[in-house]
Amino acid sequence: MKSGQLQINELRNVLNEHFHWHKTRLDCFVSMLLELLAVNTVNLTQLAVAFPGRALIFFAS
Repeated sequence: MKSGQLQINELRNVLNEHFHWHKTRLDCFVSMLLELLAVNTVNLTQLAVAFPGRALIFFAS
């Protein structure tokens, strides 16, 4: 297992002690939290671009 994935699992376990959420919800929260730290913004459009995946990004004008 990669060191980064190990850290993500550790963060998930720590947060689970406080929130007691379903694994899927906790995984989503951990992903958003880490990406917020990476992009230094709360702009959801910029945050969506940082997520890996095939979702299309549409910018409203």
